[in-house]
Amino acid sequence: LISGFLLSIPVFFDTVFFLLIPLARAMALRAGGKYLFFVMAMAGAGAITHSMVPPTPGPLMIADSLSIDLGYALVAGLVASVPVAILVLVMSKWFERKYDFPMRPVGGTSAEDGQSIMAKEDSELPPLVLSYLPIAIPVIMISSVSFIKVLGGEGVALGPFTPHSGNPVFSLLSFFGEPNVAMCLASSVSVFLLIRQVKMEKHGESSKMGSMIAKQLEAPLGTAGMIIMITGAGGAFGGMIRMSGVGDSMASLANSMSLSYVLLAWGVTAFIRIAQGSATVAMITGVGLMASIIGDGSDLSYHPVYVFLAIGFGSIT
Repeated sequence: LISGFLLSIPVFFDTVFFLLIPLARAMALRAGGKYLFFVMAMAGAGAITHSMVPPTPGPLMIADSLSIDLGYALVAGLVASVPVAILVLVMSKWFERKYDFPMRPVGGTSAEDGQSIMAKEDSELPPLVLSYLPIAIPVIMISSVSFIKVLGGEGVALGPFTPHSGNPVFSLLSFFGEPNVAMCLASSVSVFLLIRQVKMEKHGESSKMGSMIAKQLEAPLGTAGMIIMITGAGGAFGGMIRMSGVGDSMASLANSMSLSYVLLAWGVTAFIRIAQGSATVAMITGVGLMASIIGDGSDLSYHPVYVFLAIGFGSIT
């Protein structure tokens, strides 16, 4: 549950799923069953943060389109995700008791392979703290800057961290807390961990190490390219929606029915998710439609973060 919850914050859900399915299989082997429980807990928690917590591309674009501070959106998404993750854990236990789904063999992977993975010594694996750094770095850096801004705006004395442009400490924090910089640092740590692990497994042999690392990086870079294309296309699609006048028609319909924009945001996104299956596409389309209605949300009588959360929850449908 925790692995899926955390890994889906910076990583696409399908990637997380393929990464953690072997872990779920290995844990089921160690526990002597409960395969459905482990898979549901991992997948359910991953689906939640994938749709709710920046810097995952979907929530990141929602926050940007609604002009919501990224750190604020990150914290709001995390807070809203925790109760749902607990519900996922409860439901996973219920389904495990009610249904018996045995773990089936997977092509290229046998139960013996899983047992051999579980039998690895801790010294053969990356340290736990280092393993979580690629996730923790962007979350901590981005949210800390937002927290400092909020506290500073409330008049709290922060000493050297006082948020103003002439403060070199805050300027440095703001630089490293910029989403692109934070994600680049996290990516660098990930590559370092990969190189470290390959060196350990090859016992320092450098003959084929470079080609192995390049091969390992090939798929993630391909995924990153796809994310950039989806996000860029989604932004263009949202712009076309705003220019087409669809938002005005939806706003008129919502007003005539006295429909809440929060409920409308959830309903539109949920419908798109059910219709085409992709949470990211649903979020991008949903925020494009809502942005054409409410703009950046500054004219709403409530904080636009509620629309942000509604779109996120709608994409989980």
